[in-house]
Amino acid sequence: MLFTVQVLLIRFKRVSVHKRLGIAMVWLAGLMVILGPSTALTVQHRSMDQPNADPAFLSVQFTDILAFSGLVATRRRLHPAYVIGVAWVLANQMTAMVLYRAPFWLAFSKKVIAHRP
Repeated sequence: MLFTVQVLLIRFKRVSVHKRLGIAMVWLAGLMVILGPSTALTVQHRSMDQPNADPAFLSVQFTDILAFSGLVATRRRLHPAYVIGVAWVLANQMTAMVLYRAPFWLAFSKKVIAHRP
């Protein structure tokens, strides 16, 4: 939604508001990159003893935040990012699927999640 607002601000020649919102979005993205993995670990830790717990899902959560941070880092106009962005997201999703099925990832996930306070 914020990216759409950014485009509309430029379209309606509100460049100063666009720049201020852009700076705020950089701070928000940085906060998300820090809080995303921490939140994933906390949620997984709390549900670890539940019968429907799925610690291997941590692979999806971690690769999603990796994809997000990679796309945010491009900071270019959208047209060149389409191909790169789609390839980046697909590569991350493939990595998540491979990790999700890998026995070593399940063991690693359980170990990492169990050590949360």
